Amino acid sequence: MRPAKHQEMTDHALRRCQQRGIPSSIVRTLLDHHDLDRDVGSGCRVLRVSRRQARGEGRKLGPQVARRLESLAVIWSDVTGQVVTVFRDDGTHRRYAARA
Repeated sequence: MRPAKHQEMTDHALRRCQQRGIPSSIVRTLLDHHDLDRDVGSGCRVLRVSRRQARGEGRKLGPQVARRLESLAVIWSDVTGQVVTVFRDDGTHRRYAARA
């Protein structure tokens, strides 16, 4: 299931965005332009934007947005159709590794 534009986020995801300084506009951009989608169990998927995709989008959206996109990951629930959580992906989360 591919996320539709401007999907709702759970209360948990909204709190995490606030705590981590991640604007909801960046989350929406990630949902619109992600190219990495991996099943992580329990009806959830991790969605990311690859470095190549982020740089391509950077030409349209700007280099700052591209840098933010390539360092974020979103956990999406196929069951509820909502963003469950958002986090900065620094490469230490093996479960959420960006494998195409």
